[in-house]
Amino acid sequence: MSHNKLCLFDRLLRRGLISGIYPESGECRDKLRQLLANQYPVTVYTGFDATSNSLHVGNLATIISSLYFHGHGHQVICVVGDATARVGDPSGHTRDRKSIDKSVISNNSDSIERTLRNLFDNYRTCFLVGHQQATNQHVELKPPIIVRNSEWYNEMNLIDFVDGVFRDVRVGGLLHKKSIQERLKTREGMNMAEFSYQIFQAFDWLELRKRHDCLIQIGGNDQQGNIYTGHDLIKKRLGKSDSIGLLAPLITNAKGKKLGKTTEGAKADTWLNPKQTVPYDLYQFFHRTPDNDVEKFLKIFSFYEESYIDELIKTRLRDKSDIWYCQRKLAEHACLLIHGQEGLSEAKRITECLFPTNKNKS
Repeated sequence: MSHNKLCLFDRLLRRGLISGIYPESGECRDKLRQLLANQYPVTVYTGFDATSNSLHVGNLATIISSLYFHGHGHQVICVVGDATARVGDPSGHTRDRKSIDKSVISNNSDSIERTLRNLFDNYRTCFLVGHQQATNQHVELKPPIIVRNSEWYNEMNLIDFVDGVFRDVRVGGLLHKKSIQERLKTREGMNMAEFSYQIFQAFDWLELRKRHDCLIQIGGNDQQGNIYTGHDLIKKRLGKSDSIGLLAPLITNAKGKKLGKTTEGAKADTWLNPKQTVPYDLYQFFHRTPDNDVEKFLKIFSFYEESYIDELIKTRLRDKSDIWYCQRKLAEHACLLIHGQEGLSEAKRITECLFPTNKNKS
């Protein structure tokens, strides 16, 4: 595992966990490096709408970046979007989202919160503690804050929200977003709820900035428009222009399609909730990674040192005596993070029973 606070941003870039920032400039990147090199922790957040009862592999790049910040002693906030799940994010959708019942959203939120807590717990116990003992380094960890955004929306009056927030958002900026432009070109168009989604996500960041001085938001590349709107809203409302968005790459399958809730095949083997995808199926999903993607996925989904990954690819990827060695290392790390030691042991036991000729040892 790599834990050098001075180089955190560059390490995330090299590992492919971050593909860009907003605002994008050399000056902004240098300011971010300086910020993360200081002794003082910063607050970073990422959000997940409760439109499903499970997160998926497509969310992992964002989550793992958050884990790195957590491991370096920074304050991580995970926002479960139970309120914004009712609004509907238009990103990646060609038609209107269906309205979701409040009770379903509440159950989804409970499930997502459990998954997030398990990921942070597994990261600390299965990866971070051993690294700190091996390197004789100790970082004071701040417990992650997991909050639902209904916490602030339930306190608000509609007219006050429109008067106090909508006035600081320009329609031209909203129309500039690619997903908005694509939807408006369709015959069906877009409903007002989904069109206003950017404003709600922007307000989430504004609220976190006021409550926790949250400087950084991590989101997928498809959220760049929402991050821009949030950055602009904070600047207008608080007079602060130092907010930074980190853009995580979109994880794609072998066909180049985004891995997510609406991707064909995702239902079978890419959910993080064990009730949706059992540990064995998730293990096999990573075990089936094509050779051309193994190095990329090892850097994104594992906590192996980069030098160890380079050595693996160089010496073991095409080792005919054990052709799945690198994939197995990837599957073990990913399954251990998501399902813990018990889940990994179960997945390896089933794999050994079904494929006894496979080498299923570390």
